[in-house]
Amino acid sequence: MAAIQSMSTKALLLQRGESYAMGVTREVVDTYLASVSTGTALDLAARQDRQGNGRLRCTSLEFRSGQDSSPVSHVCCGDDLEIIVGYTCTESLRNVVLSIGLYTLSGGPLCLLRNDLSGPEWSTLPLRGKLSCRVGRLPIGPGQYQVNLHCLANKTVVDAVQGAGTLSVEPGDFFGTGKLPHESNGVLLVDQDWSVY
Repeated sequence: MAAIQSMSTKALLLQRGESYAMGVTREVVDTYLASVSTGTALDLAARQDRQGNGRLRCTSLEFRSGQDSSPVSHVCCGDDLEIIVGYTCTESLRNVVLSIGLYTLSGGPLCLLRNDLSGPEWSTLPLRGKLSCRVGRLPIGPGQYQVNLHCLANKTVVDAVQGAGTLSVEPGDFFGTGKLPHESNGVLLVDQDWSVY
């Protein structure tokens, strides 16, 4: 998507051979990405555009938020977020590492969530289940963000799905002031404490 945006200022999106959207490249790319990954629980089991040896397959992607941790299609900046990845294995796997990469829609890296960086490290996994990553007080400004999944077992790629889903972030009161910086100033929201000496 980043390459498409860097090569042209206008784009045409086709769906089933018909014109679906046309206009400024960034807007057409946003339309495309929103159309391929929407909803609260995304079924990844049937995706063929993946890499890895197949010993583990990511089968679903779900976002949860709120007091009751209910499934959501979007989250507000500053809210707690839980990202849940369903999986199945063909055999018992050791030393599993799941990476959840968040990217801008133009392909720029935003952050990497990875179990072996923050703990825990999983020495073995059941043959089927769900892996959960909790992010407290989501520090990302409003917008659409692409989610990529990458899973290793014993340092070998077992599954990788680019564009596994889209995380939609809505405006929220991150700073407690009712204000947010303009998107042109970046998407990262940082807790800050100001004083005069």
